[in-house]
Amino acid sequence: MGFENNGVITNFEDFEKYTFPSINDFDYKNFEKVKSLLPDGMGVIGQYGDIFTMTWEMMGFESFSFALFENEELVNKLNDKLGELVLSMFEYFAQSDIVDAIWYSDDIAYTNSLMVSPAVLDKYFFPWLKKIGDLAKRHNKPLIYHTDGILYDVMEKIIDCGVDAIHPIEPKAMKIFEVKERYGDKLCLIGNIDVDLLARGSVNEIKLNVKKNIEQVGFNGGYCVGSGNSIPEYVKLENYMAMIKTVKEINSNL
Repeated sequence: MGFENNGVITNFEDFEKYTFPSINDFDYKNFEKVKSLLPDGMGVIGQYGDIFTMTWEMMGFESFSFALFENEELVNKLNDKLGELVLSMFEYFAQSDIVDAIWYSDDIAYTNSLMVSPAVLDKYFFPWLKKIGDLAKRHNKPLIYHTDGILYDVMEKIIDCGVDAIHPIEPKAMKIFEVKERYGDKLCLIGNIDVDLLARGSVNEIKLNVKKNIEQVGFNGGYCVGSGNSIPEYVKLENYMAMIKTVKEINSNL
C-alpha cells in the first residue's frame, strides 16, 4: 500500500475483484488472554484505525484525488466498506470488559497543513470518528486519537467527535504549550517527545525535554509523557528509559 499514484483499486472492476476480509475474520482471542497477565494498575487499550488512510492508500493518492471529482461513487463505496469493517472492531473494544480504553489512529495532516481540505475530511473521516466517539461515550471508555501534523483548523471537530485525548502533538507541527492553552480544558495531551531526539539525542537532552513539557503543560493534569510517534528499533534504549525514569522521579517528588 502507500502508492503515490495508482493503488490496487482505481475503478469499480478492481473493487469487485478485491478480496476484503469479513467481520467474522477478526480474532480477538488475545484480548481475552492478556488481562490475566497484566500487573495491577495496567489496563488494555483497543487500537486500530486508518479508515481514511486505507481509502486513499488502496486507490493511490493521485487516483484518490482525481476520483474525488470524477468518480466519487467509488470513493464512497470503498470508504464505506473499510469503515464498516474497522467500526466492527471498535464495537468489540467498546463492549468488551477486557478493554479499558479505545485508541483510533488515522493521519490527516502534514507538519504544515492538512492532507486534504476540511470538506473532504467531513465526508470520509469525521463521520467515522464520530461513530467511534459515540461508541466510546456509550460504554464510558476514554477515546484516544492519533494523527501527526498540524490540526488547528479541525481541532474543534475532533473534540466534537468525542475524542478525550490526542497523540502525539508532533513537535515539528504544533507547540504543546499552545495546544494546552487552547484546548487543555477539553483534551488530554499525549506524547511530544521527538522520536529523532530519542534516537540521536543524549540522556540529558531527554531529561530536559521531559521536564520542560511537564512544567509547561503537566502540573495541572491532562498530560501523558510519551514519544512523538511509535518507538522504532533505532531509538536508543538508554534514552527511552531516561524518558520513563524522569517522569517517575518527578512524580515521586510531587
